Amino acid sequence: MLKRTASPLHCTALSPGAELDGMVAESRYQVEVEASGATGEGVFDPTWALEILEQAMSELRAEENDPARFDLMAQTLTGVGDWEALMIATGLSEGSLKVAIHRFRERLRSLVAETQSMMDGKWMRSSSIW
Repeated sequence: MLKRTASPLHCTALSPGAELDGMVAESRYQVEVEASGATGEGVFDPTWALEILEQAMSELRAEENDPARFDLMAQTLTGVGDWEALMIATGLSEGSLKVAIHRFRERLRSLVAETQSMMDGKWMRSSSIW
């Protein structure tokens, strides 16, 4: 099992709206293979998932008008968010905050699915023998 030192919630590797760079992904893949001693197949899935999550979080960050609110909302994805601070920062009641977090999570799910489809389509086109 690979241990990550950086949280996927902090998407500093990709700028908002950036296309995934195949060379960056490949270099990350090679570093993880060498560091873990695992086979390529054992590293591929977590790396692929992290790339998809980073892209989706980057897009979600770009959609959010308030970066501070985004950071607080993103903390709730792991269950360690400070609800009191978020209620104060947003001026929302507890019920309204729950709805906002639900919508935030739903949008992230949607972006992950869209990103995965896009990346799968690019992979299929680039590896096609037709």
